[in-house]
Amino acid sequence: MNKFIKIAVLIGSGVMAFASCQREFQFEFAENGPEMNVDCENQAYLGGSIEFSVNVSDKEYPLSILKAHLFTDLDVEGGKPEPVASFEVRTKEEGTYEGSLAVPYSINVSDGNMPVVFTSVNTHLGYTYDTVYVAVSRPKYEYLTLKTDDGAEYRMEKKEVTSEEPLASDNYWYGYTGNFPAECKAVIVAPEYQDVPELTFGWSGTGIEVGAEDYITFSNGIAGEYEITFNTYDLSAGPFITLEINGVETEMVATDKYAAVVNLTQGSDIQITGFAPGFEGWTIDPDYLEMTDPAGTFRFLAVDGLYKLIVETKNEFIRVEAMKDMTNLATLNSDGTGAVWLIGSDKVGKPTMAQGASWSPEAGGLCLAQVAPKVHQITLVAGVQLSCDDVNFKFFHQKTWGGEFGSSSLTSDSDTFYVNAGSSDNGNVFLHDGKTLEMGSIWRFTVDLTAYDGTTGGVLRVECIGMQEIEAENLTFAGVEMEMLSADLYGAAVALEKGQTIAVSGIDSPASWYMDPDYFTMDASGLKFNASTGNYYIKANTSLKYVVVNRLNADGEDATLAEGALWLMGWGTAHPTMASQFGWTPGAAYCMAEVNPGVYQMTGIAVEESDSETIGGRFRYDYLSFKYFHQNGWGGEKGQGTVVLTDEASKWIKDAGNLELADGVQLEKGATYVLTIDLSVSGTETVDFVKK
Repeated sequence: MNKFIKIAVLIGSGVMAFASCQREFQFEFAENGPEMNVDCENQAYLGGSIEFSVNVSDKEYPLSILKAHLFTDLDVEGGKPEPVASFEVRTKEEGTYEGSLAVPYSINVSDGNMPVVFTSVNTHLGYTYDTVYVAVSRPKYEYLTLKTDDGAEYRMEKKEVTSEEPLASDNYWYGYTGNFPAECKAVIVAPEYQDVPELTFGWSGTGIEVGAEDYITFSNGIAGEYEITFNTYDLSAGPFITLEINGVETEMVATDKYAAVVNLTQGSDIQITGFAPGFEGWTIDPDYLEMTDPAGTFRFLAVDGLYKLIVETKNEFIRVEAMKDMTNLATLNSDGTGAVWLIGSDKVGKPTMAQGASWSPEAGGLCLAQVAPKVHQITLVAGVQLSCDDVNFKFFHQKTWGGEFGSSSLTSDSDTFYVNAGSSDNGNVFLHDGKTLEMGSIWRFTVDLTAYDGTTGGVLRVECIGMQEIEAENLTFAGVEMEMLSADLYGAAVALEKGQTIAVSGIDSPASWYMDPDYFTMDASGLKFNASTGNYYIKANTSLKYVVVNRLNADGEDATLAEGALWLMGWGTAHPTMASQFGWTPGAAYCMAEVNPGVYQMTGIAVEESDSETIGGRFRYDYLSFKYFHQNGWGGEKGQGTVVLTDEASKWIKDAGNLELADGVQLEKGATYVLTIDLSVSGTETVDFVKK
């Protein structure tokens, strides 16, 4: 044990002349630190803990603090070592103090000794140190468990070391060989080991980490038998796709998206390698690419420049975006070159409307292809990428809010579409009154900026250039055949009773769908209806696997409040993901489930605005501004002065005309919240909002 001795020093040199006999104040430093006896475990495991007890006493001065710090090494070149775990307690009296230090599950760390430095201090700054070296080992699991997103579990056995000169990591490989889809989403779970609790290894967004719970996307490129492996030493795993575009290795920007920024020349070939299944059957963007070989060769059709190519294996689509430099997206230049972006409702998107976003540009903005200098075009298939009867989008100077094309800067003489010249929605592109699009018709929109002066002169030309055959699926809901509304959207009007078990056909594994939890419940007997008995219109999205429910009146029209329906519009609320925020669009409001007479409910997960992946992410965690209405659009609405927030609701939201987040409050990301609006008592509107 080492004693650290402080030498007394004089504090201040001035003498106050209150009296000739006044003496200077001197702080007396202790010559010795407290007596300290340490009893500490001498071995531990990564991911576990180190237990200890320390007896401290001091014959001269009162005790002050006891500290314990765990280091990987005390000898750090060029600086002071930083502890990886710490413990501190006030020692108000002599005696024995117990504690523990969590040993982090570090990667690329071999078994060895880790120092724990104990420090005891008294009130006169006398220090005592003691260092104990603990033998720390990595858990040597007998097996791991691979848990896939469909609920299946597989035992990953420890792999035999075959190398004559094994690396430190070679003793920590585990694997399981089985039949998997081309992309297998899973987490890996290590069982309890000695004092190490069960550990989950998941995807953090940038790599595999301990404690991350998002699924890791393993991919072999082809569905069938292959081995999934994982190493508990360095957290390496496989298999993963290693894609290259013209020799440039892609980066995994999401679990099913691989991107690279490359220089491309109009008319030149693009080679995409490393994707064994090839691209046959994929949706190929005809404005940018022409497939010359489904194995991965394409001809580039846009003007020369720097582009980001995103290979979306789940969507089976190659997205192309013009770039200003290696990290920044291109924007429109004043001379008409650069990039033009389409931003719109969730009824426009590529490769399908399922990838559309309700005026969320970062999630759903589409980059037009500059096919000739200052000539930008985008091609959309009606019923697949563009609604046949509900068109609403606009052209912008960037993939976010900012510069945009209004009716003064972009004109069109199309007899099918028009650029709105009104004060509201100026510049938005709509269908002319009475016009609808034939399902499968292919429409090319060309923004010609050859005469554009930075303010005026843009021309929008629209032409139908062909037809695409769309094959309908056979779906029934509650015994009623569903009509194809678009390539992946089907609808049917059905009469439903509260508590009714609903038969569904033509849908693979209804349990894997997002069935609105306020309208439906699922138990061993099947899918049950949870809302009030009545007539409803059901829309089923076969691409994203979710349903939308609207209540109908006796005439088959959208019901009103008097007929048992309450509707939401606004921002920060959405269904089924935050990419489909309700906004203030009449006719596109969300119909809340009447769970009891006069009581309406909506349940959702709190997410970021940019989250277009979490199905059920229906509340934005950092912003809410919505209102409930008596009909699907403007008219009767939330009362003024008659709304009562419950005590629990007041913790989260406030009534500011619209319902908004309370001052200084944010929702907990990932948590589930339930909004309830109780109009069952005449003249009273009670709003409840609780964390589930």
